[in-house]
Order: sequence, then C-alpha cells, then structure tokens
Amino acid sequence: MAPLPSRVEMSSALHLTTCTWQWEEAAAKGRAVDLTPQLPLVPLGARLRFFVMAWITLIADPWCTSVVQHGYYPEMTGRNYPRSASSRPCSMDVDQRAAMRVMVDDMYTTEVIEPVVCPMTLFSTETLPFAPVLPQVYSTYFLISKSDGGYRGCLDGRWFNQWVVAQSFRMDSLRTLRDLALPGDWMVKLDLASAYLVVPIHPHARPAFRFKTLGQSWQFRTLCFGLRSAPRVFTRLLRPVFAQLRREGIRLLSFIDDVCVLASSPWEAVQHGKRVVELLLQLGFLVHLTKTDLVPKQSDGEFLGAQVDLRPEVMCFRLPGKKRRDLRRVCRRLLDNARTPVSARDMSRVLGRMVAARMMIKDAALHSRGLERDQKQALRRSGKVWDSRCWLLSPEAILNLVWWIDVLGRPTACAMSLLESEMSIDTDASPWGFGGFLGSMCTGGFWLDAERQSSQNMRELMAVDLTLRTFVSFLRGRSVLVQTDSQVVCAYLNRQGGRFPVLSRAAETILRWCSAERLSIRCIHLRGILNTRADVRSRWGETSAEWTLDKVLYERIVRSLCARPPVVDLFAARHNAKCAIY
Repeated sequence: MAPLPSRVEMSSALHLTTCTWQWEEAAAKGRAVDLTPQLPLVPLGARLRFFVMAWITLIADPWCTSVVQHGYYPEMTGRNYPRSASSRPCSMDVDQRAAMRVMVDDMYTTEVIEPVVCPMTLFSTETLPFAPVLPQVYSTYFLISKSDGGYRGCLDGRWFNQWVVAQSFRMDSLRTLRDLALPGDWMVKLDLASAYLVVPIHPHARPAFRFKTLGQSWQFRTLCFGLRSAPRVFTRLLRPVFAQLRREGIRLLSFIDDVCVLASSPWEAVQHGKRVVELLLQLGFLVHLTKTDLVPKQSDGEFLGAQVDLRPEVMCFRLPGKKRRDLRRVCRRLLDNARTPVSARDMSRVLGRMVAARMMIKDAALHSRGLERDQKQALRRSGKVWDSRCWLLSPEAILNLVWWIDVLGRPTACAMSLLESEMSIDTDASPWGFGGFLGSMCTGGFWLDAERQSSQNMRELMAVDLTLRTFVSFLRGRSVLVQTDSQVVCAYLNRQGGRFPVLSRAAETILRWCSAERLSIRCIHLRGILNTRADVRSRWGETSAEWTLDKVLYERIVRSLCARPPVVDLFAARHNAKCAIY
C-alpha cells in the first residue's frame, strides 16, 4: 500500500487544481501570467523535506529521495577528515553590519541557519542513516554586493573544500540553447527563488558549515554558497525532474536556478511553462515572481545574460546594451593603465566579462587569449597573490583590449546556427611530412629541420595551415569543414585557442588568416583508420628525388645572369624553393 501524502502536499495539489482555469484562460489568449499558487506556510530552509512523498511518487530517483529526506552529506576524499578549525570574522562597515544583522535574523526566522548550542550538536532525536559526524569548522561568512544594491551572503569554504571530492559534471549553457532551439521557436523563462536554501544538509554534516558573526555562532541547515559541490548537487537534483518533463515532450534547459522552456508556438509555450511550474511547486521548489517571465517571447527574450532572437530569419544572440557599455568601460580603464603594472585581479575582472560575452560576439575568444596568458603569467610571477601589481600588459593583450573597445562601440550579434559547410578538406601529419586533400586534389611535403623538432600536435596544426594556404584560391569566401585525426587540433581551432601558449598562438594565427581571407572553418575529428589518404600522402615520396642549389651558388648565378631576381620557382617544394611563389 502506497504511503499517504502529507498535509502540505495535499494542500499544494489543491492550490494547483484551483488555479488551473486561470492558466487555461491565459493560454487561450496566447499569453501567460506570473501566477504562483500560494502554498501553505512552510519554512524556507530545507523545505524540500516536507515534499518527500512527492519525490518518491513523481520522480522515484533514489539519490534525490535520500537527499530530500535525510539531507545532503558531502562526499569526502577519505577518512582523514579535517580537524576542527576556525577563522576570524570579516571586517564590516556600519552599513554592512546592519545588512548582516538583517540577513542573519531572516535566515534564522526561515530556518536556514540554527544556533550552535554546544561544541558538537547532538542528533539523538533524529533517525538517520549511518554517517560520521564531521568536525566543527568555522568559516568566514561575508557579504557580496548585488547589482540591485543589496547583498548576498557567502560562506568562505576554501579550507573545508580541500577535503570535498571534486566531481566533474555538465551544466547547460547558451551552447545548449543554440543546439536545442529551432527557427521560429518561442520561449518562456523561469527563475527558482532561494534555490540552494531549499535543499537540506545532513545533520551530521552541519558542524562543518559554521560561522561566527555579530558575537553569535551559527551553522547552516541547508545547502549554501561557498560549498564546492553545491552547483553539482542542485543540478543533480533537477536532472531527473527535467528528464521527466522531456519525456512529456517539453524542451527545456537550466543553469542552476534559471530555466528556459522552448516551444513551437505561444500557446504551446504557455502550456509547457504551466506544466514545468506545476511540477516544480509539487516538489517543493519556489518560483521567483519578479525574475520569472512567463509571457512567450521570440525576438526579445533573455537568458543567462544574453538577448535571444529566435525569429527564423535572424536566430542570434545579442549582448544587452548596458552590459556592452559596462564591458567597454572596464576594457578602456584597463587599457588606460597599460603603461603601469597591473594585478591579476584587474585582468580577471575584465576576463570574466569577456568570457560571459563570448557567445554574443563573433571571434570573442580569439581576441582574449593574449590577456588570458598575461593573467596566468602575472599569477605565476606573484606567487598567486591576486592583488600584486607586478605585470605590464603585453602587446598581445593591448591589441585584445583595442579590438574589444572597437567592437563594443556598436551593437553586437552572433549567429546562433552554424554555417553549413560548402567544402571539406582532410589533413594529416607524420614525423616526416604532411598531407592534405580537397576533393580529388592533394597536397603534401616534407618538414623542414626546425619543424621536424615540433610536437605532434604542433605538426598537425601546421598541416591544417599549409593545406588551407595551398587551396586558398578554391576556398576563399566559403565555409570549410576541416577533418583531422587530432582531437587537440579540433579543440584549439573550434575554441579559438587553448591552454598551452605555443599551440594556442598557432591556432590563433590560422584563424586570423582565415578571417582575412573571408574563410570560415569548422573542425571535426576523423578517426585515424578513416583518415587514410591524407596519412599516406604525409608519408609518401623519396627525399632523394628532391634536390636544391647551394644558396651561395644560387645568389652568384642570380647576380651574374639575371637583371632582376626571379619571381616564380617552378617544380619546387617548400624546403627547396628559392622564391616566395613556387
């Protein structure tokens, strides 16, 4: 026999049924309204625990049910847990102290935090699965200014995070929206209120999330900002929820607490938005009314800081005007200080905004790599002291800033859909030479002595470069698909650079040359067993068949027999050509 639903869940379902007719009326008119059912008074802190039966009935995911019922217990790196530790409270001015007092009172009222009664809180009254009680760790709790003038609290968990397992996970982004959206779609946007604070923390783990402020000691009862695994835990909680909605035919994506729903018509967008809100409310989440936009939009939607235009003839991302002007101002400020040493933090402030705008500005990543390299070198020189002013901007970084200031001086847009490839080339590199094919036409050659000493990844990049330059007369002004058996080359060309400076500069050189030739490239990985003809061409030929004149003798012949130096060297290769054109 299935367990009976709780009083809170029954009341929640009743409110959802009562407001259904209002949703239907809005959908019939092709619009939506900001309508969140008024649930019974349930405390904000760890409120999901009141909706356990809904999670068991609707989601049936064991991990999610365990977290909702018992609370999240951090995955530790081993049994050697950190010893009890404490940190000093942060210094605050008068306004911050007042804001902190209001914030702490509010969190205590909503049961987000609880006072520390004794050095180790007892949990004998609760029935919990076995889990060791973590030692008490007092971290600094500080305030972060928000754009609306308020503050957001954050726990400085850097010391405790050393013992929390760092697991990789995937989050949706604007790239996901680009891949999911269809021409002519409509979108609605949802925002979950107090996302982390509705997720409970296992009582045996609460001593690790303590802080002291205004003369009192507190500990978190909920997930909090500052824990390394918090984004992964919240994303993992929502994954089966959204999987259930996708099985119902709803297209949606999320980035922590931001949710975007896509549909082919305004009516369908309203219906799907209604279904998403209903399920989230049934599971105990809260919807932020002021940040939620349930009116279907096509040309002026906004998601993750980008203006989204889904009209069939447009399909692009735009950088909002205010963010564009702010980014241009901080770039100009950093450029004005180019003659004096700057700190890694100064560069980081600009780079963070550049990275956020990459999907909204064409070739944005390509023109920020120089500044990224400067930041890494500044951190290396200062011993990872972020505020040490020890680095002069390099010419590459200065050129990057000049490019951004110029581009941000006018509205920006970046196409959402990738261009369909008109032509494709195959390339490969061996220790002896390179090979490339454009249809039935081929090219190849041997490496010079200096090139032969390069790494295999560098040789693969040079193979792509030389093949493109050989066939440039056929490729100019077209979209080209580059097929190579090197995944590193694909990553560096598609991402417009990367981590290692030598490879990144080589990729940037290729991409800038392509831009000058009005040539758009996209790189895909072709397995080595399929990339046979380019591989054979890179190893084909006998070096004994190639010969060259001695350089000194050639110059004497030109001076004595030629009125002017030759322009074209017929029947020559890269390593023995005497002219620029051969």
